[in-house]
Amino acid sequence: MHARIVFPSDDSAINSVSADAANAPVEYFSLQGVRVTRPAAGQVVIRRQGADATKVVF
Repeated sequence: MHARIVFPSDDSAINSVSADAANAPVEYFSLQGVRVTRPAAGQVVIRRQGADATKVVF
């Protein structure tokens, strides 16, 4: 008894995955790398959303 496995010729694999950075949650960190839950007015923090990070002043 022999078994034969036949695979379909169409390519049904996932080729890439992308994330929408605009919908990612925003996180704030101090310049020392400590997470800040509520930045104060005048405080310089790092704002991270998805793969983007920027330095901002509140």
